[in-house]
Parts: sequence; C-alpha cells; structure tokens
Amino acid sequence: GRAHGNLGGVYRNLGQYELALEHYAKHLDIATQLQDESGQASTQHNVATTLATLAKSDATQGPKALTAFRHALALGRQVHARLDPNNTAARLSALQDQATTIEQLQLLLLNLDKPTEALLEGDACRGLLAAKVSFEPAANHDLDAPT
Repeated sequence: GRAHGNLGGVYRNLGQYELALEHYAKHLDIATQLQDESGQASTQHNVATTLATLAKSDATQGPKALTAFRHALALGRQVHARLDPNNTAARLSALQDQATTIEQLQLLLLNLDKPTEALLEGDACRGLLAAKVSFEPAANHDLDAPT
C-alpha cells in the first residue's frame, strides 16, 4: 500500500496528477481493506491536495477537493479519538496532521473565492491548536530530581 502512496507523491511532484490520483486510489483501497484509518486519512489528504492543485486550472476539481479535504479531516478525527490518551506524541502528531489539512483546505477555499468559509476553518484550526496545548506535558520541570 505505501508503495502506491509513495508513487502517488512522486507523480504529484512531477506534475503527473492523474497518475498520482491512480496510485493514491490504490493506496486508499489497500488502507481501507486493512482498516488502516491513519493510512486512509493521510492518503485522502494527498488526494485532496492533488485535486486542489488541479482546481487551479480546472474549476470542476474544486468541489471534489473540498469533499476530499473534509473526508480527510473526518478520518483524522477518528484516528485521534482512538489513540491512547497517554500517547502524547501520537496525539500531537495526529492534531498536527489535522491542522495541516485545515490549512490546505483554507487555501483551497480562498482560491474558490470563499473567504468566509476559509475563516470558519481557521476557527476550527485554532480549536485544534488549543487542544494541542492542553496535551503539552506540564510536570516535567524538575528533570534533574532523583527518582
């Protein structure tokens, strides 16, 4: 599965977006079969960013990109909700992934001349950042104290 995701990234970087989308679709199918929600979320994000790039020259891709970004966010929330509450690093990483997806979604909305929606997504991102701050370890100030 990851090989298809990696190939999708290579093709996207080469500007061969249709081939990128084909490989992302294969990666998404495999991640779905394996019930790998994290893989699904990251691949859906990659699909969305590729469609957003295509939307710059083909307006029909904009709604597809919006749908893909929103699906990636929903999957990201599921991944975050299922993580061990004590695994701070994984939870922070999942929140960062969601914030990155929101940022890309905002850029798409601005490109689609939807500034109000972009601002609302910014509010959602600030909420994620507030959640991220609440995960920061607070009791590690006395690291040199003997145990």
